[in-house]
Amino acid sequence: MSKPFKFKAFEVHQAGASMKVGTDGVLLGAWTPTTGDQHILDIGTGTGLIALMLAQRNPKASITAIDIHKPSVNLALYNFSISTFKNPMIALEASLQEYSKMAKLKFDLIVSNPPFFTSGTKASAKARQEARHNTTLPFDVLIEQVRNLLTAQGLFTVVLPFEVSDRFVELAIEHGLYLKQWTKVKSKASKPFERSLFCFGLKKVTPMVDELVLNHEQGRNNWTSAYKALTSDFYTII
Repeated sequence: MSKPFKFKAFEVHQAGASMKVGTDGVLLGAWTPTTGDQHILDIGTGTGLIALMLAQRNPKASITAIDIHKPSVNLALYNFSISTFKNPMIALEASLQEYSKMAKLKFDLIVSNPPFFTSGTKASAKARQEARHNTTLPFDVLIEQVRNLLTAQGLFTVVLPFEVSDRFVELAIEHGLYLKQWTKVKSKASKPFERSLFCFGLKKVTPMVDELVLNHEQGRNNWTSAYKALTSDFYTII
């Protein structure tokens, strides 16, 4: 049985999860702009990691987490139950398409670390395949449903492979979501960009664009000051 991943303010049990705790989720949970959001939706919650990070950052927020993988939903519910956070937090087994039909409110913040590999060798386990490939949640469906679920001032944040960035932004604009912030992420300064952290809203603005390098060139876990500053409230080793 895998050991729980321990953060400073909570721990994440992940045995049987479709996707384990990873850098993408931590980045999104730490980077997402928050302004005391009242209602938050986490799409594809997995273990509940991002939902828990946002609960830590938004003590008064109500958080709804959805996932199509029942064991992951059960894990998220368990991880929510053992946390010390007082936020109302629920996890539901539902696709975004299903949930959008039953949702009774709109959200001030929607976050997603979505399935994103669209080609190449697929994972052997069905749950991991669904978590890693966007066949169950195509980008246009994700964007369209998010657009319908956002409040007028709401924000949508997402982490994606850098190579699909331009296309995702184009799709978002087509559906009335406009880029507010874009952080381009690379593991080392000498490497190409690997991930994009995006923040979208319903109003056209001039987007802020910046870069984040995670590690110095030499050494293992030799994190940059920028990455340490971003994640220092969460990682026990920083």
